[in-house]
Amino acid sequence: MTDLDGDAIIAKYCNALGGRARDDADLSATVLADLSCAIVMVNAFWSGPSMQTLVRIANVIADVDIDCRIELIVCDTDHIPDLSLEPWGLNTLGGYGEIAWVHNGQIVARRDPGRDPDLTTTTCSLLANCDAQTRFTGRTTRYFLHEAFVCSPSGVGVSLAGSDSHPTASPRSVSTHPTVMRLSRNPMDNAAYSKLLAPITEEHRAKPYSFWLPFLSGEPIVREIVASDGTPCCVEINAFWDDKPNGDIRVILSIDDGGRDALMPYGHDFILSPDGSFVGE
Repeated sequence: MTDLDGDAIIAKYCNALGGRARDDADLSATVLADLSCAIVMVNAFWSGPSMQTLVRIANVIADVDIDCRIELIVCDTDHIPDLSLEPWGLNTLGGYGEIAWVHNGQIVARRDPGRDPDLTTTTCSLLANCDAQTRFTGRTTRYFLHEAFVCSPSGVGVSLAGSDSHPTASPRSVSTHPTVMRLSRNPMDNAAYSKLLAPITEEHRAKPYSFWLPFLSGEPIVREIVASDGTPCCVEINAFWDDKPNGDIRVILSIDDGGRDALMPYGHDFILSPDGSFVGE
């Protein structure tokens, strides 16, 4: 399958950051020791929750980092090396949208299925510890004489060492985007999944725009179905803003049998505009 155009996807979903967000699919162009004030996100482009996290962290940075000190680096969970090893120490198997906050070459906070620090609070804490006279401009760091921006009173001087201690429940499964999945399963499996998912997709395409608004908080619709051979399958449906609030809604439907396919489910998606029309169709 053709690899993703990571630059194009990041440009669309992280447009609020401009040149401060970059794609480095396999992290080959990123040296941890060289990062002075950065957030590295492991994105699963086939996962609804991960794509939601990408949009959320980009918006958080845009909102709180008015002096442009943070660089956002987005890598692809399907291309990266094993980040469970030191110095990264990230569990990247869940398609969860894992994140490392980096200050002066050291990871000072992590988000993965075992740790869930608040995105805004942790980003504010990173800013409070970064050099107030540095500003990110493209791929280099330059120095300006300007006053420090304080994200919030609670962020000033707060140590990031404890941010790893927040417990979280690991999501049951992840949603998929059919146009960007890279799968290695038997094509017949895809055909069977597609046949099962097709009527559910059509059912939910018929739902009005207003139906999806309560689900934009991140709670999925979950449905259990049984395949013709008796195999139980789970369908998960996620909805999130495709670009900006009160605009188009992207709906992603994924299906798996609860086995190894739960890590890389098959999926359909569509984008619904406020006027009820389907985008790109």
